[in-house]
Amino acid sequence: MTYILYIMNKFYSVPIDRRLAEAERILVKYPGRIPVILECHNRSKLPPLEQKKFLLPADITMRDFQKILIQRLKVEPTTSIYLFAEQCDKKEKKTHALLSGSQTAADVYQDWKNDDKFLYIYYNTEDTFG
Repeated sequence: MTYILYIMNKFYSVPIDRRLAEAERILVKYPGRIPVILECHNRSKLPPLEQKKFLLPADITMRDFQKILIQRLKVEPTTSIYLFAEQCDKKEKKTHALLSGSQTAADVYQDWKNDDKFLYIYYNTEDTFG
């Protein structure tokens, strides 16, 4: 089965069976890790990361993942970064959620993994303190 998955305002035209096979291979090879595709929101002022695929430890919190992201992006301390999960099904019905810093990657994956068994997260920023 092939369909185009529209996530984070970008088209992922890789066939779902290939994405599913890759995710299953990753889950078998790296138990206790969560396959994540991380993208910059299209309206964000932050630069996109070169690396888009991550394997997160299942017990890492989203707050810790935000800290890693802040280090990689080299942003100022006054910049707040928000993480959003996005889920899209075969009918291209999308749902979004702002992720809580206390949620673990395993909890987010359980609630928000897509049909291809990847977790799609995007990040955005909001300038605080002027």
